[in-house]
Amino acid sequence: MSSLTRWKLACAATTAVALASTIAWRRAGADVPTVAASGHADPAPRRPIHIPAASVGLSEERLIAQIRGARSAVQVALYTTRLALIGTDNAIDALAPMVDDHRAGVPELIIGLFGEIGTPRAVGLLTELLTDERPRIRNAAVAALGSTGSEDARAALIPIAGDVGDPAQSSAIYALGQMGGDAAADALYALAQRPDYRTAAAAVDALGRIDSTAADAHLIALLDAPDPRVQAQVLNVLPATQDPDLLARLTALVAHGDAQTQAAAATALGRSRGEAAIPALADLAANGASQASWAAVGALGEIGGPAAIAALAKLIGTGDPQVTGTAAQALIAIGGPEARAALLEAAMDPDRDVSQILYALGQLRGDDVDQALLELARHGDTRARGAVLPQLVRAGKPEAIALALDLVHNGGRNDRYAAIRALADSGSPDAAAALLELVRTSHGQTRAQALDAATQAHPGDPALTQLLIESMTTGRRDEANTAVWTLARLGTEPARKALIAAATSKDTAIAQAAISSLTQIGGPDIRAALVAAAKDGPAQVRGQALQQLLQSGAPEGLALAAAAIDSKDADTARNIVWALAQNGGAEGHKLLARAVASTDAQVRAAGAQAMANLGDPASTDVLVGLVRDPDSQVRNAALNALGQIGSQPAVEAVLGATAAGKPEDRSAAVYALAQLDDPRADAAVAKLMRDPDPSVAQAAIGSSYNGGAEIDHALVGLVGDGAANQQMRMSAAQQLRSRGVALDAATRAQIEALIGAENGAGGRGFGFGMDIE
Repeated sequence: MSSLTRWKLACAATTAVALASTIAWRRAGADVPTVAASGHADPAPRRPIHIPAASVGLSEERLIAQIRGARSAVQVALYTTRLALIGTDNAIDALAPMVDDHRAGVPELIIGLFGEIGTPRAVGLLTELLTDERPRIRNAAVAALGSTGSEDARAALIPIAGDVGDPAQSSAIYALGQMGGDAAADALYALAQRPDYRTAAAAVDALGRIDSTAADAHLIALLDAPDPRVQAQVLNVLPATQDPDLLARLTALVAHGDAQTQAAAATALGRSRGEAAIPALADLAANGASQASWAAVGALGEIGGPAAIAALAKLIGTGDPQVTGTAAQALIAIGGPEARAALLEAAMDPDRDVSQILYALGQLRGDDVDQALLELARHGDTRARGAVLPQLVRAGKPEAIALALDLVHNGGRNDRYAAIRALADSGSPDAAAALLELVRTSHGQTRAQALDAATQAHPGDPALTQLLIESMTTGRRDEANTAVWTLARLGTEPARKALIAAATSKDTAIAQAAISSLTQIGGPDIRAALVAAAKDGPAQVRGQALQQLLQSGAPEGLALAAAAIDSKDADTARNIVWALAQNGGAEGHKLLARAVASTDAQVRAAGAQAMANLGDPASTDVLVGLVRDPDSQVRNAALNALGQIGSQPAVEAVLGATAAGKPEDRSAAVYALAQLDDPRADAAVAKLMRDPDPSVAQAAIGSSYNGGAEIDHALVGLVGDGAANQQMRMSAAQQLRSRGVALDAATRAQIEALIGAENGAGGRGFGFGMDIE
């Protein structure tokens, strides 16, 4: 494209924008005609803009070819924008088939182009598309008809706009507003008077888009709509006005309307700069409902002037944070020395919540503002100090940095932490230097917090890394732990090396913290450090390192786990048993068989319980064998594991243990029975409720919460057996009450005699469940 062609195209585009702005001119603020103006520059419907192709060096044929050959919707959009300026019926005929283009957005762009061309041929084609079965095509045609400004288009849109059952109704109403003109305004006015709020609200919004005397008159008439929601919608779109009567009417609505209408009327008054309404707006801002109050504050900010500033100054600090914040922002927007002075005065009031005011002041610059903020930082409460100190430190104010350091050394916990964060988050070199010095000279929690904050703000600073390493090796315990985790978060090479060294520290706590943090980093050197700790560290460290190796799937983990199980280190062996069950895979599961063969009973018990998670037949066979282990702890763990497995061999083993000679085995079997889904389990539990050993009977009663009818009958029988142990009878009574079954009168009386009447709060009540007679 030549320079001359680009110049012509730029001129054409500028002309088009200017013309479009003239036609679609919307009124807002003080620079637009008012509702009371004698007339409008162009009350006619919107018409498409067309420029002779030759005047801008464009070719309709070439643009049509480019649209047809475009590879994307983005390219189609570019070419249709140009073609809209010069297009004729030739473009419509040539591009009509692209309405069926399968690419998303392309048909809508072509239909929109037809609307911009706006010839009778275009209107006819768009009208035909109103019957298209595809909703997106039909909606696009509706919108495009609004761009044509054609009377035929308006005639086609009005029936759709009036049909509440038509999915395109809202699009048609919007299109009428886009079209403009008195005829469209009349149609929308009729729709706005309908009782259907959805239709009326859309019509009002569309009326507000039309720049004509008729549209303005209709909007004013709709202020008397019976639906206050419609009134509010009218007020939202009503143009700015200087008409005294209308301003008085808006002021009356501010004083006496409902909350929604008050908010909308306040906004309209702000748009109109109605100074006479300032007293009413100030009263609404101070005493109105939340939304109306905020709108009134915003209106005062739009009106501006001394009276509005005075009203806003009174509103600051009324108690509502939203009102305070909106009023402060309104004063910022008004600007000038009076508004500035009002904000500064409010900020210095010790009886106010000044956080919102301080936020507004933070947008201003000047020595007077800085001095006021410094005064608040020195003498204000914690909340005020926390609001102003960060921005003062960020600005590099020496007095603020000194104050932050003083708070670190002498302030309370919250002030100290806030001051450290202010120094860390500041981009000021002086603040960064002060924080680094603070890290070097402080101790304990202050040093830990300062180190953490500093490394977050300056993660690559080698001086900070060295300070972290020193804190980890020579500092107090809280400093050391903070240093470990901060180094892990850094992940730099010096940090990695320091953590690897700490993993084999003789200080168990530091080594454990280092090992936990190393797992977040990963890498061959990390794995080697974990292997070293698992071999040579203290017992607790060895177990932790070994668990980390198993979880990561490191091949050294299984070999070290086998050695730990075979060693005499029972503590480490117990620790790695669970890791083997969860992360050891098939090879790790095989090692559990070695664990249950350990000479240490606690290791065997841990292995038995871990096998419950495996669920394979081989594990079940091992557990069945452990039921006969000489140690009761192992037998107990094996039975509990079998109860969790619940397979047929497991059930048989648990049922067999209920007849064992040792009370502790029968008690262990009871808890395993409670986990089984087998009808024989209830019968076994019911029988054990009468066991001669009280501990076994008590265990059976306590484990009967999941049982069925057989359990209920056993409990009722025990409650009614006067010869039974009194404690057992009371336990059975409590269990029956908690199960919530329906009981006969005699049983209820026996239960009340044993454990007292139900108090209505702790018991579950009767009257539902099965009947026991």
